Amino acid sequence: MKELLDKLSTSYNLFNYLLPGTIFVAAAQRISAHTFKDENIVVELFLYYFIGMVISRVGSLAIEPALKKLKFIEFAESRQTRRLTSFPNRTTPTERSARCSSRSAS
Repeated sequence: MKELLDKLSTSYNLFNYLLPGTIFVAAAQRISAHTFKDENIVVELFLYYFIGMVISRVGSLAIEPALKKLKFIEFAESRQTRRLTSFPNRTTPTERSARCSSRSAS
């Protein structure tokens, strides 16, 4: 099972980084005079993968917060957050232990 998850993770990363990098390079070559060609196909694939990874990071660090502020996107509430906010009078483990220790001291 672990091997299957590792393979899925690898193919997920390849798809999410290599495809955007390849599309960006193709668009950049059409728009500008710069070419990203290399004699070695492995170097080209690494370059496309790296460019895709940079695009992904820029998107998560700069574009995502901007879209959140504009309320263009909204994230769903996580299960843990939902569970904690659905019980407003719920005590934390620290509060419970403090309450128990004050009772035993009396």
